[in-house]
Amino acid sequence: MDESALDGKLGGMAWLLTTEDPALSPEARYLLVRVWLMFGTSPVRLKIKQLQELFGISRKTFLDARGELLADPRSEERRPCLVTRYQDDWPDWGPGKFTRGRPVREFRVERALGQKLASMPIDRGAVSQANKVAAALHCRAVQLGQNTDSFDGRVQVKAEDQLPSRLAIPGKLLLAILWNLADRRGVVIDAGLRRLSRLVGMSPSRVRNHLHRLEQLGFFTLRVPGLTGRFVPGKVPSALVLNSAAIGYPKLATDTPSTGIFLNLGELSPVASVHRKCDRISNKRSAAAVSGKVNDGDSDRWIEAEASAYPGLVPPHQEEEEGEEKPPPLYSAFAGEPRRAEVREYLLFKACDYVTWLVNEYPTELHDGERGERSEPDAAGALLERVERELLSNGQLRERYKGARVLLARWFCIHVWRRAREVIAVMAKNEEASPELVTENIGSRYSDILLMPVRGKTVHFLTYDCREQTDQADAKNPA
Repeated sequence: MDESALDGKLGGMAWLLTTEDPALSPEARYLLVRVWLMFGTSPVRLKIKQLQELFGISRKTFLDARGELLADPRSEERRPCLVTRYQDDWPDWGPGKFTRGRPVREFRVERALGQKLASMPIDRGAVSQANKVAAALHCRAVQLGQNTDSFDGRVQVKAEDQLPSRLAIPGKLLLAILWNLADRRGVVIDAGLRRLSRLVGMSPSRVRNHLHRLEQLGFFTLRVPGLTGRFVPGKVPSALVLNSAAIGYPKLATDTPSTGIFLNLGELSPVASVHRKCDRISNKRSAAAVSGKVNDGDSDRWIEAEASAYPGLVPPHQEEEEGEEKPPPLYSAFAGEPRRAEVREYLLFKACDYVTWLVNEYPTELHDGERGERSEPDAAGALLERVERELLSNGQLRERYKGARVLLARWFCIHVWRRAREVIAVMAKNEEASPELVTENIGSRYSDILLMPVRGKTVHFLTYDCREQTDQADAKNPA
């Protein structure tokens, strides 16, 4: 795919993929986006067989989708997306001229729609991401991403020897929409069925089936299902990490391959084991209550104690009103969680998401905090606000713990903050450089840093891109 041919069309493509239009089927929307990317406002004068091969679509699907997009003179409810002209009506033909053979039916993007799409802006930094969206639309046949290793004596089949599996048109459209929603590292925070159903124009059950198919084919590096936790995190949508290699997106020739490192769970172990520890405390206190030996020890206040270590932010003082009931210990927000396995998986994913965000956006403040500077960093307040909004906004949690939930947010943030600093230290060790040098070069030499949990394992996977330093190259090859 020639990316230079997409200049001026990427903004319109993004608009078509994010605009909800229940009247359009997924096949019609897919055809409209492909026609816009390939031809823009120019007329399409190719034969149906040629368009079938170009768009990877069957004849029936193409004719049905084109008919859906064309103007209906009997309908005044909506404007057409495509308009047609016959060969004998082309304006550049003089009177009396005639060609032998069957006329070719010409069509093009409707004039007003074409002008609107051409005027859609796109940020310079989003061009690379938009090219990934276009690559997803062009994806035709893919290899199954399942593990083909055999341990039962059967003949093993190499991945390159497998037959390719075709991806249906709605699946390709869904994949392109997911890349359009993702950040530059391929992370989609909100991949809920209702949202995707509105964007794709399919029922939630069909969207679920296509998501499962895409996961089977290796288009997702990680998929975290949505859930509803009792207190934490409440109701949250599914999340995804997309695989750019699966869509065949090429890296620039000047870029070096991504670096991948497996890390131990480390500072995030309290987040992983919080439910088990809280259940143990709850059971112990319940047994003690029967014998009347309950005391006011600090064993159930460890979350509050750890929260006080969060950098640069003083916990807010809660004035207790007369007669107001004191909120229960924060550990009880995790005790007795019926969906602990899913909640644990989601919390670890969000922790990695926050670590990725801090390392990419606030590396300097992380390093300053490691040197012991106690001034309040902007990143600490921003992280605390995100955690409260995204993980601790459940109505039942607010009602039961009131202002004490800020301490719960601080407890979560302290482990994320330490983990982010540890990521920089790991990168420095791997690059044989000082943490100060790595911090200074994040965003220039080191980019697209991404930390992901490994499903079913107690390790995380860290990836980042590393560009060669131009100064050293210039020094070796002086002009």
